[in-house]
Amino acid sequence: MSLFRKSKAPNQSKEKPDLEKLQAEGNLIRLTEALEFPDGDVRAGAAQALGEIGDVRALDELLPKLKDGDPVVRLSAAEAIGEIIKKKLAPHIIHPVSQLDMSAWETQKALKERLRNSALPLLRTFAEKENNKYAREKAKAILSKVEDYF
Repeated sequence: MSLFRKSKAPNQSKEKPDLEKLQAEGNLIRLTEALEFPDGDVRAGAAQALGEIGDVRALDELLPKLKDGDPVVRLSAAEAIGEIIKKKLAPHIIHPVSQLDMSAWETQKALKERLRNSALPLLRTFAEKENNKYAREKAKAILSKVEDYF
């Protein structure tokens, strides 16, 4: 289940979204809608923007893009997922738990469990079965960086 309520049905608007503006605004809803845009470059750009923003709520929208028909979109989704994992987990790995309040620690623990059970298995499958060799290698590199957090 997605945390985002879409304002329009996917692909309803033919106007190309301004991804830079949406990223600058942190507009997660419009960026996740752009993941369904007919143009693969737009879908790839939306995935990249979501990765840059680093909001964990975007994972539910990015994970299915690992199976997109466009290899550039699949790669962008894998990279975005890796960025989100690094941005959300790395700061907490660097700071010992004793420096975090219990609420932050519990949130971190739940996030780590969710990523371990959903994102990592999909990334592993992508790294093994992706047709595009470059995308497979990038996914393996992403996995090698993020698996250290688990």
